[in-house]
Amino acid sequence: MHVLIYSDRLSFPNGYAATHYIHLVAKGLIEAGANCYLLIPRGGETTLLLRNLTGKGEVEGIQFEYATGTPFRPSSFFIRRWLNIKARLIIQFRLLDRFLRKKLDVIHLYSWSWSELKRIYPICRLLGIPIILHLSEWQPGFSNITKKEREEYEKFYALAKEKCAGFIVISRYLESMLRTDLSEYRNNAKIIYLPILIDEEKWKGIIPLQGLRPFCLFCADLINYTADALFIMEAFEMSSIKSHDLIIIGRSNSSTISIIMDKADKLKIRNQLVLQTEFIEDTKLKSMIKGADALLLPLWDDDRSRARFPFKLGDYLLSGKPVVACGVGEINTYLEDSVSAYIAKADDSKYFGMKIKQAIENQNSSRIGMQGRKIAIENFNYRYQGKRLYDFIDHMIINS
Repeated sequence: MHVLIYSDRLSFPNGYAATHYIHLVAKGLIEAGANCYLLIPRGGETTLLLRNLTGKGEVEGIQFEYATGTPFRPSSFFIRRWLNIKARLIIQFRLLDRFLRKKLDVIHLYSWSWSELKRIYPICRLLGIPIILHLSEWQPGFSNITKKEREEYEKFYALAKEKCAGFIVISRYLESMLRTDLSEYRNNAKIIYLPILIDEEKWKGIIPLQGLRPFCLFCADLINYTADALFIMEAFEMSSIKSHDLIIIGRSNSSTISIIMDKADKLKIRNQLVLQTEFIEDTKLKSMIKGADALLLPLWDDDRSRARFPFKLGDYLLSGKPVVACGVGEINTYLEDSVSAYIAKADDSKYFGMKIKQAIENQNSSRIGMQGRKIAIENFNYRYQGKRLYDFIDHMIINS
């Protein structure tokens, strides 16, 4: 089986949570017997921050290529336009070439871009290659987007529901929503639930970060999840914990940093806040996760959170350290309060702060953290889930 993963939502091989997730998806498929080729339409890096230096290569059996030939986004508008035109031609050629060499059986689309789906669908239809859409969020449920963005997302989903042959979803809530919507188009939609993924081997030899004050840790894309960071800060302040710092890690910009630091001043916790917005390589990040006394994961009582299954929860649980999360969506499916995690009410920062305090002070927190690790190993192993996905795709190809 030859799978071409097409995504405009990540960098490779280094990147943030989405990169690690798709890396494990591809790795799981490869170990199940597939060949995986990752095609990224354009680079988005403006500096050497993520340390991606080449536009083409292979990592752990995953062949990858930037269609523009580079992982970087040029500062010149004219160069960007030229590279985008070149990329469109390269994408069409690559799909046709791999098809003719019998190295293309299915497109695994990890995107929510209407223009990207519109770009690849005609040639896929011509060649008879099915497209499987991988959904990890429900963008129309976002509250912090413009009317134009919402319209674009709705246009994308309308096209996807009509044209995509199958769907991969990260949550059962998302599966339920999708099945209801797809009933207008088809009776037997091909959908597979694929949760977050972990690679236990990557944690071997990881030692807890030393030399810092005791700390709690929150990781997120701070540009898109600013409200989550502010919620965590409020909860931390309400916990009245003075013995620990709060480390917040994530991609950010000057505006987001200003919002976070202003909030820290208002809450009078600036001397306890450590904000790290630079890219942290994987081994160091795991060391920080393993060194934390509490790992924090807020969710909201809304469709966006119910449809999500945050990628970082996998590493949180695998570290064996206690997780504090809101009881929304998939969290309630796998974790139990004071047994495998500390579960707080959604939208209640005071209650979340109380759970942070319990995670730090409860003598059973180590046992609870290890129980969370056990659940992660039993449910989110990338090899097991990769074989499930392989069988799903294989069955879909045979019956398409």
